[in-house]
Amino acid sequence: MSTIIDWASALIEHESDCLGAVILDRDFRIQAISTEVLERGGYSEEQALGMSALDVVHPDDLARAAEVIAEVAMIDGDRAPGMYRLMFSNGSWETFELQAVNLGDSHDGALVMRFDEVSAEVRARAFAEDVIDITQLLVETRSTAESIGRIIDFAERHVDGVSVAVTTFAPDGSSSTVSRRDLPVEVLESNRASHPLSLPTAIRDAFDLQRSGPWHANNRAGILCEDGHCVVIALADDAGKMLGYVQVLRSRSEEPPESEWLVYASLSQILRAVLIRHGLDNMLRFAADHDSLTGLMNRRRLLELMADKTELGGSGLLMIDLDKFSWINNTLGHAAGDTALISVGQCMLASSPDDAIVARLGGDEFVIWIPKIEELDDVNRLAEVVRSQLVVPIDIGDRRQLVRCSIGAVAVRAGETAEQAINRADQIMYEAKRSGGDRVMSA
Repeated sequence: MSTIIDWASALIEHESDCLGAVILDRDFRIQAISTEVLERGGYSEEQALGMSALDVVHPDDLARAAEVIAEVAMIDGDRAPGMYRLMFSNGSWETFELQAVNLGDSHDGALVMRFDEVSAEVRARAFAEDVIDITQLLVETRSTAESIGRIIDFAERHVDGVSVAVTTFAPDGSSSTVSRRDLPVEVLESNRASHPLSLPTAIRDAFDLQRSGPWHANNRAGILCEDGHCVVIALADDAGKMLGYVQVLRSRSEEPPESEWLVYASLSQILRAVLIRHGLDNMLRFAADHDSLTGLMNRRRLLELMADKTELGGSGLLMIDLDKFSWINNTLGHAAGDTALISVGQCMLASSPDDAIVARLGGDEFVIWIPKIEELDDVNRLAEVVRSQLVVPIDIGDRRQLVRCSIGAVAVRAGETAEQAINRADQIMYEAKRSGGDRVMSA
């Protein structure tokens, strides 16, 4: 049987020496709340009473808050205060120091949440814990965007009133931006147009600062724009390669305090390390899935992709073998042969549909897999295009050599496995070779 509790009296006992307090029942719903807390949050008493305490916690602090509340609910007494972002009635967020207290069985497991301004001690402890937490991103298997999102949340949690956007560069120089909040239109447009060779002035200045020396000597991780509303941080590896940049959009214009620069320094170092690690991971993944010479997909990865498709029937397959390729290797040398294979691979990519997979099986054998076709004639038409594109002279040193090929084209049958379809196409391709080569045969 539940104990009858005088919520108002319990509140009075715990709302002194702080901004205010909230009393929660065993279901974590608000039963009493200080006037000061109501006024600060912009809520009416009618709005607040009965509301779940977790409904006003920032989404990125929710798991942490739920874990602490659940732990406090199991053991009588108070817990060390923590730092949490809470939502005001207008949808904005502010950071508070919260301490949870379990009132025990005499109050039917009721909890008190004491609110206060964040002390330097609590802020420092939360900062240290979060730095340790996000460094785990270096060993976790998360996507690049997810890792960047976690790091952005770290900065926005420890600097009030900022929005952080991280723009990264792909190997081809194209850019992508990750942010947790809506960005101004002019920032979005500038980021979409960003390229390592054509950066906006403030971002170029940040890279110049990064190259000029050890910014960490005074914790100046980046530059403060003239109006004070933006901090720009350059991200580059040890060789000076541009990885991307950070824009911190500030609601204030004054010079950031040292504590804010410290957050940006940590943000910069961890982001840089995460981007370098993800870049290495991508290189290793690419190397595992692709042929080292031509850059085309390898046999193992092709078979994996085909195996992922529940039914291969309705797809098309071309088995391609270069005619008399051994002559190039034996007469002009293996370097010339490698040059020819690379050129052939590029020709196949250029003449294949966007959804086709081009793979090198090994030696001078290639496969083109078209995931969806209407009929065998579609495969034949593509095969003729590929064959005609490959009958071209390829420059090899001071020689020009014509490269031709034989192609076996098949429409994959219902129930047929990848290996079975490849073997069938391979047999047909050898029939084309035995018939003189430089031709397409199908079945």
